[in-house]
Amino acid sequence: MTAISQLPDNASGATPSACPEPRFRKPRLNPVEASDYLAAVYGTPVAVATLAKWRCIKSDGPPFERFGRSIFYRRLALDEWASARLGQPLRSTSEGGNA
Repeated sequence: MTAISQLPDNASGATPSACPEPRFRKPRLNPVEASDYLAAVYGTPVAVATLAKWRCIKSDGPPFERFGRSIFYRRLALDEWASARLGQPLRSTSEGGNA
């Protein structure tokens, strides 16, 4: 079963409009769920360990929240972060400046 029936329209920066599977319907996701969500919805596998590393080194990873010792990612923040990182579709590798 796929996470959603329609992938996000990254050209317009829109977030997914279809209903995600039940475990992704919560407003906040734990790191395992966040990793699975990014892979299922955006096709960008981000390991749980990578999310942990980004939290420790204050990189450009997705914003997170703490509740005591627990870590949570807002689903909306994950959508915004992934859309910003994906950028605009390109027609050639010579476009965009990043290889």
